[in-house]
Amino acid sequence: MALFVKICGLASPGAVSAAIGFEADMLGFTFDPAGPNPLTASQAGSLLALVPSGSDRVGVFADAEDTLIGAVLKQGGLDLIQCNGDEEPGRVRALRTTFKLPVIKSLAARSAADLEAANAYKDADWLRFSADSDVALLTAWRARRPWLIDCRPEAAEIRRLAAAGVPAVNVIPAPSLDLAGTVAQIRAVLEAARAA
Repeated sequence: MALFVKICGLASPGAVSAAIGFEADMLGFTFDPAGPNPLTASQAGSLLALVPSGSDRVGVFADAEDTLIGAVLKQGGLDLIQCNGDEEPGRVRALRTTFKLPVIKSLAARSAADLEAANAYKDADWLRFSADSDVALLTAWRARRPWLIDCRPEAAEIRRLAAAGVPAVNVIPAPSLDLAGTVAQIRAVLEAARAA
């Protein structure tokens, strides 16, 4: 089975087109000022409009107010909301209720206690784990919902995680690359994932 891939930090029409053309499963757009390639709500509309139906558009936020999320939705819509901050389970539930969209909650999994804490996010539709999470711990876990883990934008890393039994990855192309470099990274990652 091919590895599920979310390409995140998309901030240019060329990068969005590459992620679509090489068949990413989810496309992430960052609205967290501290995140990679952050966008404003007004920048989002033209990029979100490039994404055809059938490709999930994920808005990545950190401790965002409803007004920011609502402003992004007015610009072109999202299919999922990703919470990268310190959002508690109640906030995740409120976002799902308010915006009627699935939610991805970002966490770390370095111990069994971290996985117990993750189980408190019953209203999260997906869980996203940081790159420093324990892969062996995660793959042995009997998860109650789909999950993905951050990984470097390298084909070898994709193959390593697929071999370890990881079902889905979140990849952020290196922000220092020009468009040609970003497209090459997206292509290499998605080709490796499809061959896994």
